[in-house]
Amino acid sequence: MKKSTTLTAILFATTTIMLSGCATIFGKSSYPVSINSNPTGASVSITDKKSKEVYKGQTPATVTLKSGAGFFSKSGISG
Repeated sequence: MKKSTTLTAILFATTTIMLSGCATIFGKSSYPVSINSNPTGASVSITDKKSKEVYKGQTPATVTLKSGAGFFSKSGISG
């Protein structure tokens, strides 16, 4: 359960950093997002707005997400 909490915190921090420059988010069509955990090997699952899984793997990982798919909106992360 601790890996899930750590991963949620990492994803929240990454999204917060990404949203701080939201004026530039409209300039690109996709962004690489690095996901790390300590310890490594945490399960990662990313779903889109329609709850379709677009990535499943383990940390560390770098996933390229489309900016127009809602991943960088305020509702992009769910717990």
